[in-house]
Amino acid sequence: MIDLSTLHFDRTALIAEIGNNHEGDLDRAYALARLAVESGADIVKFQTFRADSLVNPRRSREHYEYIKGLEFPDEEWHKLADYVRSLGSHWMSSVWDAHFVEEFDAILPAYKVGSGDFTNFPLLDRLLETGKPLILATAMCDQEDVEETMEFIRRRSPDHLDSGRIALLQCTAMYESPTEDDVNLSAMTWLRERFRVPVGYSNHAIGPTACLVAAAMGADIIEVHFTDDKTRPSPAHKLSFTPPELAMLRETVESITRVRGTEGKKVAPSESEIRTGFRRAVYPRHALPKGHVVGPEDLVLLRPNEGIDARRYYDLIGKRTTIDIEELSALSESDFE
Repeated sequence: MIDLSTLHFDRTALIAEIGNNHEGDLDRAYALARLAVESGADIVKFQTFRADSLVNPRRSREHYEYIKGLEFPDEEWHKLADYVRSLGSHWMSSVWDAHFVEEFDAILPAYKVGSGDFTNFPLLDRLLETGKPLILATAMCDQEDVEETMEFIRRRSPDHLDSGRIALLQCTAMYESPTEDDVNLSAMTWLRERFRVPVGYSNHAIGPTACLVAAAMGADIIEVHFTDDKTRPSPAHKLSFTPPELAMLRETVESITRVRGTEGKKVAPSESEIRTGFRRAVYPRHALPKGHVVGPEDLVLLRPNEGIDARRYYDLIGKRTTIDIEELSALSESDFE
């Protein structure tokens, strides 16, 4: 099981969302899965659904037929999941109805909830019953939507929140005309501070900029659409990452994570060796006889920081020397009373 509460201590989890970019071609689904793993994806994700439980054919016949053409039999999903795991990656899928919860619970490390189901409380209820982590995308949501769904989760399964098994992804559903103005990565900050859960970013922007900024902001999860051909007709292909782009994203996110470091301030190993040379210590400006009462005119602050640190300068003023002290010699506490 993926422990979402510790993702940010390890590395940013990179999800390659193949989604429906297989276009109903099973061989293509396998090929894209292999390319995603080879390009550095931690998780290879699809979408599993049945048109009959997703779209009303009387109200949206064209969309129903499109979804129908993307279905795979359950047994084929199991084989594909086995294949992804054999490559050393996690297989995941957005499940769009309770049937797939029953069918795939044993092989799913966590559940991804697409933005379209963010307010589907019956489905969320069933997913919470599994006890597994949930990753929820927040496209098409305002703060009230997020508050309402998170309150539902709190009532139904408070342990999910308390144990870090809920993650929220900032997402903007841009397909036809993606624009940087709508990315709004600052929402990640609100999600993290408001709900105290792991957060991340699900990308619908063109290019790597938004993902790299999200990594710099501490995203625990970054999800990108994935394809091997941006020129294919579905809008998702246009904003998808190709294998070279995903590999570059993986490498750059790793670099950003190292640069971002950890919370708090500490002396880096590379600084330890030079700190003494760059910091100042208190030195006697001239020779001081035993019994001399030290004044400001007797002291000077110089590199290297050997003896008494410069921060102790004021502590020495007014003290009496216990020995004869040579000009510019390193001082010690026992030299004064």
